[in-house]
Amino acid sequence: MAGGGFQGAWRGPITITRTGEDVRLFVREETYALTDSSNTFDVFADEQDYADLVVLLPGETPTPGIPPGKVGTPVPVQAGDPVQATVYATDAWYNRVPARPQVHFTSSGYFQMISPNDQALDADGSRTFDLLFKSAESHDLAVSDLIQPAINDTSSVSVTAGEYDRLMLLLPGETPQPGGPESDGKVGTPTPQTASLQFDARVRATDQFWNLVDTATERVNLASDDGSITPTNPLNNNQPLVNGEIVMPLFLTSPGYVTLAASALDN
Repeated sequence: MAGGGFQGAWRGPITITRTGEDVRLFVREETYALTDSSNTFDVFADEQDYADLVVLLPGETPTPGIPPGKVGTPVPVQAGDPVQATVYATDAWYNRVPARPQVHFTSSGYFQMISPNDQALDADGSRTFDLLFKSAESHDLAVSDLIQPAINDTSSVSVTAGEYDRLMLLLPGETPQPGGPESDGKVGTPTPQTASLQFDARVRATDQFWNLVDTATERVNLASDDGSITPTNPLNNNQPLVNGEIVMPLFLTSPGYVTLAASALDN
């Protein structure tokens, strides 16, 4: 606050953005560095002041009165690890208010609510929800007012793959979709192949949600139910994964449907 006064006095509007008890205003005169302060007073926000939501993940701290209402970076998590997200109802300056909107969670990647979604906040205007992330990627976790979706907030968190759990075999025409609804973690149908013509089979080490685990070094065996697999087809059969995966060039000798299977030799 700066500017000249009139007849030894200054009068004008000020905005206090943070709630609190025993608040005191201080003033300093610039020329002679004279100071004074006001009597104490309370600043409060109530249910009717509800205007926004704040979602906090571990690593974030609320900053009432200071946009955007929080500070800090969410702690990275592993896919499948339970995470607690705390939601506050706030006024326009991110001060907590005792409002009870129903809130809805979404994410930019695959995730799963452990606590029920679309629940009202508690009487004090807050609630903690349990959830987990399935896909290993950067997730934008968003919470919004179920009735007024324009009232919302987002936190971004890095999700890494969990521990090695299984192998995934990918043939031409198939695409991995970690964390998705497919039971085998992939979409698409294998492209028909021509007998004796080479194609690539890719084997990946994954966690329980089919995310690539790039630290796995399992030796992988590829087999078929038609006898096409030999000590020299593919040449790199029974070799270890590199950065969690291996590509095996091979060909099939029998027409018709053939089943290929990949298995770990070390685990």
